[in-house]
Amino acid sequence: MEIHDEGVATSATGQNQRPEIRRPWLLLGGALAIGFVCEALLHGQPPGWGYAIAALVAATIWVALGRRLGVQASGAGMTLLALGIFFSVMVAVRASGALVALNVLLGMGIALLLAAVYVRGGLSRLSLADYVVEACLSGLALLIQPFVLIFGDLPKARPAPGGGRKLAPVLWGVLLALPLLLVFGALFAAADAVFSAFINHLFDWLPDLGELVGRLILSLMLAWLALGLARHAFTATGARPQWEKAVNLDFLRVGGTTAITALALVNALFLGFVAVQAVYLFGGADTLIRTGLTHSDYARRGFFELVTVAALVLSLILLADWLVRRVTGRARRVIALLHGLLVVCTLAILASALQRMRLYQQEYGLTELRFYTTAFMAWLGVVLIWLVATVLRSPAVESAGRRRFAFGALVTGLAVAVVLNVVNPDALIARTNLDRAAAGVGQALDARYLGDSLSLDATPTLLAALDRLPEPARADLACRLHNKYRALEAKADRLSWRGNNLGAAAAWRGLAAADAELAIACTGQK
Repeated sequence: MEIHDEGVATSATGQNQRPEIRRPWLLLGGALAIGFVCEALLHGQPPGWGYAIAALVAATIWVALGRRLGVQASGAGMTLLALGIFFSVMVAVRASGALVALNVLLGMGIALLLAAVYVRGGLSRLSLADYVVEACLSGLALLIQPFVLIFGDLPKARPAPGGGRKLAPVLWGVLLALPLLLVFGALFAAADAVFSAFINHLFDWLPDLGELVGRLILSLMLAWLALGLARHAFTATGARPQWEKAVNLDFLRVGGTTAITALALVNALFLGFVAVQAVYLFGGADTLIRTGLTHSDYARRGFFELVTVAALVLSLILLADWLVRRVTGRARRVIALLHGLLVVCTLAILASALQRMRLYQQEYGLTELRFYTTAFMAWLGVVLIWLVATVLRSPAVESAGRRRFAFGALVTGLAVAVVLNVVNPDALIARTNLDRAAAGVGQALDARYLGDSLSLDATPTLLAALDRLPEPARADLACRLHNKYRALEAKADRLSWRGNNLGAAAAWRGLAAADAELAIACTGQK
């Protein structure tokens, strides 16, 4: 057996190496602590302070376990851990449902990727296929690795010297006594009313049996997942398998002539569309007058379709570049040129989509869907340019280029998510629409959307702008904010600090201070 550190060992048989945890009880105890603490902080509440604190506790226990087991974290692992903590903390800052969902999903994805690089590092050397495979392996490890620890590591673990041997008999005695205490305690409670009242008062803080069992099961499930992810991360040592070489996919390839023909036809279609778009790409309102189109028809009809086209083009170029990986020489240079032309056409299409959105926003204002789709387009444009600079720039080294592209796409995607959390999208949407209404631009203010659809993140901005709104928009919005405050009061008793966040707390304070004025405005409207 080859010992790498005090906590993780590797047993070798021939060429096969199987990592083991030398202190499995420590890892099991840490996972149980994560499971029970997280369940207690998350139970019965929406994501908020409880979620953020649970993530911080889990990360702290994770790092402490790694150090006690002698696991040396990589720079990439610590960076991903910090990003996961950031997105978790932002759940306690922003009240927007879209941002909360995005942050929770990003946290889950980062956790899966973290397990793959926590020890080995090499995040920048992973390809797109590696990202997918490693995430799938981490997901599989959530279910399988606890079995490996229970049935593989625990039976081989040597008892710890000192107090551990004295503590084990005590724990076994407690476990044996529990059923006896329950049986005799129930009999005594049934026999004596005073004793029964004493027992009920002693344990009245506990939930009923059904809820207690449910919470216990959920805690154990969370502990199981934490155990699987931690063992997978702490034992992921040695060289990373080359998945592209391990699986023979040579039959999935396309010849140079076939690829050039297909790409030429696709480019012809894109060039035709861009040529038509060029006539009125930046025509604005004059174009609409000439064509008889309304702002709604011009923007809504094509915006999301064009965004979909741009996203599909990115996938198409990556797939086509991989399918022609065996093509070299002039044919490969022609394919790279056609790919570049397709990127240029796609960037023009993105510009057209942004123009449509600009006109639609000027006339009707901004919404969450329009804002997040625009942010996605901006990221897509950056990724397409990065694709040209990496994959298409030097086809002779496509493997290295594809890995640089994958890492750059991941970094820019995470950067966009960070920026979205920092700028507070709902407040920005509210501010944009309020400025339009105050300036008398476009259609009338949609007070129903601002007051009812936007999250509490937008409430302070709405309250601050009420006085500069014209009637009847001011009265309508004030009435909706008053009703929102009443709805918050109605559910206040069901929401603890664990389900609250800074955005909701700031909105609550603002609504409470302005409620009297809002009620007067609402009554006047009615």
